[in-house]
Amino acid sequence: MTNEEVSGLVAELLAISPEAADRDELARAASLVASVRSFTAHYEMRCSRRADELQAQDRDADGFATILNASGSARDAKAAVERDRACTTMPAFDSALASGDVSAEHVDVLAKLTKDLTDDERAEVVDRQQELADDAASTSAWNFERRTKAIIRDLKARHRPGSDADELAKQQAASTVKEWTDEVTGMKCALLQLDPLRYRQVKAVVEAKIKQLKQDPLNAKIPFEQLKVLAWVAVLKGEGAGMGVPEAVIHVGADMLDDTPHDATKPATDAAQHDDAHDHTLCELDDGTPIPVSTMRRFLCEAVMRAVLIEPDGSVRRMAEMRTPNRAQRRALEAIYSTCAHPECQIPVTQCKAHHIVWFSRRGPTLLDNLVPLCEQHHHLVHEGGWGMSMTPDRTITWTRPDGTIWRTHSSPNRHARPTTRAG
Repeated sequence: MTNEEVSGLVAELLAISPEAADRDELARAASLVASVRSFTAHYEMRCSRRADELQAQDRDADGFATILNASGSARDAKAAVERDRACTTMPAFDSALASGDVSAEHVDVLAKLTKDLTDDERAEVVDRQQELADDAASTSAWNFERRTKAIIRDLKARHRPGSDADELAKQQAASTVKEWTDEVTGMKCALLQLDPLRYRQVKAVVEAKIKQLKQDPLNAKIPFEQLKVLAWVAVLKGEGAGMGVPEAVIHVGADMLDDTPHDATKPATDAAQHDDAHDHTLCELDDGTPIPVSTMRRFLCEAVMRAVLIEPDGSVRRMAEMRTPNRAQRRALEAIYSTCAHPECQIPVTQCKAHHIVWFSRRGPTLLDNLVPLCEQHHHLVHEGGWGMSMTPDRTITWTRPDGTIWRTHSSPNRHARPTTRAG
């Protein structure tokens, strides 16, 4: 991005008054802000590189991190250094950031996910840098992180088998509980740091308790944050026993669903080891937290299993109709989605409601083909906000504004990486 282009962007941005802008002007302003931020992030990286050059010439010279630290921006200093490292290793992202095609947040994701790779693993990522940069340019930083996480997870599994289990073991060993009293407010504080697996187990109980409390009419006027406090206290007092069993999702090949009886008298061959992972295996909790395949295998010893056959296009075989979605249909939705079906929403699918694309009140069937998970906000947007939704058999959703214009069309399944969205 040239200086003249940046000046033009800033001039156009200053010409828009947010207080008087309409919807299209606000959208343009947001786009301009994103472009300017990309420029400033890249400019900051250029400063960091020059500071490194000066420091190499004179050891007493301050590095850029020190310069930024002096202004009280320790977090910005660390981020700038990490972005520089990532962009130096992968020039495709340097170019994309300079042109405004990707944001600083995209580069931050890349820096975070590649920081602890081995040399061989990093070399493989470098070979795919253009592919990753193109993906980053076409989607949000959040979606880019989800997709890149899956790539890094597969890469580590090939180069370091068992590394995911080792990482979980380290997280479990590092789990802590800290307690203190705030000297100013007198509030009693507790900091619980748990590995993702045990945290999800605890959170499932808390979520179930919150749901129970919300159903009590006496709690109708209690703010949600206070309900969360009540739920946590109840669980810690032991009132959540028997509630909230966390669920897990495992995506496997069709061969693993083979129901041919196994002959126990014959030794299992490699081909018969249906519990072996493959290139497209995905093991994660219902909130999207990845867990090791080995841990999943241990769960399967005593788990209740239900299979959902997902076609290559993301569609699922039709399930029996009921007035309200049954548990099997909920599980099927959780196998397809990890979050709300809205393309910019990060609310976990476990906190969403199953929405009828064709409303039940309009004789829409309670079939999987007609159901998507929506969080409270976006469910309200569709029912009370006047927004429209339509969905094709391959789960491509089109959102329409209250005035009937198309806002966005996108492939909605988000448990796996899917094609990017396109604005209307």
